[in-house]
Amino acid sequence: MVFFFLTRFGAGATMYARRQVINVAYKVMNDANFHTLPSEIRTVITHLTSEAKIAVATFKSKLRDLDLEKKNLFNGFVTLNSDLQKAFHAEFSKMSTVNLTLLNNAVARWSSMYNR
Repeated sequence: MVFFFLTRFGAGATMYARRQVINVAYKVMNDANFHTLPSEIRTVITHLTSEAKIAVATFKSKLRDLDLEKKNLFNGFVTLNSDLQKAFHAEFSKMSTVNLTLLNNAVARWSSMYNR
């Protein structure tokens, strides 16, 4: 039983650390001194940020391809700024297609709650 909880804790800590690393990578990449870093570090930072952008774009495609009468979820996601898109992706990317269809009208409410 203890092993189960330690494993879940480790997985959660890993996901949290990865999200934090990507957030810091974005900050460093937008810094004026980014070009002064060694090329190996610039390559890693570029890889991390492009990997996150690809994940968001893939999620965006998944939302677009949902079989919904009204594309409120996709349209709401597209109207979010890139930071909110990343946050929405982080919160809802693991949801099944069935559960995503239940969120069809929830993007605006989520955005207002997230910004509080």
